[in-house]
Amino acid sequence: MFVGGEAELKVGFARAQAGLAALTRAGWLLHASRSAYQEGIGGLPRSAGPGAGPRVARLAEVHTREQAEHGVLAGLALRWDAIGPGGQSFPALDADITLSRYGEHTTELTITGVYRLPAGIPPGDLDQAIVQHAATVTVQALLGRLAWALTAPTHRAAPGTIPGEGQTPPPAAQPS
Repeated sequence: MFVGGEAELKVGFARAQAGLAALTRAGWLLHASRSAYQEGIGGLPRSAGPGAGPRVARLAEVHTREQAEHGVLAGLALRWDAIGPGGQSFPALDADITLSRYGEHTTELTITGVYRLPAGIPPGDLDQAIVQHAATVTVQALLGRLAWALTAPTHRAAPGTIPGEGQTPPPAAQPS
């Protein structure tokens, strides 16, 4: 299913772009992605039966492709690899994270992509509205964490550290 979201950042394009590059190099996207993934799948039904765990996957790895800039746009490709209920690996999310220059002190952050469930879940097992909601919550949670990190005051962090590092981000915004 297709997912996406956007947020207006009250920071300039150059700062947002440098922040995204720093977060990516430091591995911050893995931690933020795992948190967002757990938040999103938390509402999905669990399998029936004694001792059964969630019928969904856990996020195993996050891959990014180097950030590219094209004038007033910058972005990177993101892939979440998850481990399904049967132990198989599959791409849970393929997305583009894009920064767009909107003025001297404003940048738009956009995430657009495709969210997939593991092949081991029979189509009739999950209500599609619930799955769409979980996917939306997941992407909105990642968007909120990323927007927060890119706009965290840099004067609180030592030079060379990740924006917002050591601070707890606010809860993710609820999808509208």
